[in-house]
Amino acid sequence: MPRTWFNESSDSQWYLVPGLLAIILTMIGTMLTGLVLAREWERGTMEAMLATPITTQAFLLSKIIPYFMLGMLGWALCMLAAVFWYEVPIRGSFLLILSSSALYLLISLCIGLTISGRTRSQFLSSQVCLLASFLPAMLLSDFVFDLRCTPQWAAMIAKALPPYYYLQVLKIGFLTGEMYEIVVRDMLILTGFAALLVFAAHRQCQKRIRS
Repeated sequence: MPRTWFNESSDSQWYLVPGLLAIILTMIGTMLTGLVLAREWERGTMEAMLATPITTQAFLLSKIIPYFMLGMLGWALCMLAAVFWYEVPIRGSFLLILSSSALYLLISLCIGLTISGRTRSQFLSSQVCLLASFLPAMLLSDFVFDLRCTPQWAAMIAKALPPYYYLQVLKIGFLTGEMYEIVVRDMLILTGFAALLVFAAHRQCQKRIRS
């Protein structure tokens, strides 16, 4: 008789809720900051900011910290719904879920800032953020489609994007526990993504006028 690992009763919400959490954090992170710099350029307030003595690091933090706190508040509400409403168990570590979520939210915020700084248009930035964040998180994170059943090229693209690794950590944190080799590997990969994207966002927040 077949046995289902980690979800003995085959409750669909145990699989869906972690995936929805990843998508919600993706949308919150990218859409919150995806319009920030573009709005500054469109309204002409960026030039006024460039005339102030503010440093690039301070400007970057001023754009990340408020939205990071807002995103973590949304994450907390999602966690409460997951545990007490949908009754998804936490068999692994709550600290793992928290730390990976904070890291992934930072990645999403930096993606939005980078796109916003490059496009300088709120409309264009919102469209690019949708394509660069929501669609990969939905289609290429192993949430909707099992990547083992997809073409090899699709699986390779998925493994080059942050949502895939975040969702793997979430599944371990909620349903599995242990599996420390996978956790360490995925957290290191997410840390690498975060460092790269913070650098990219930092470049977009530098005090210079681009043609």
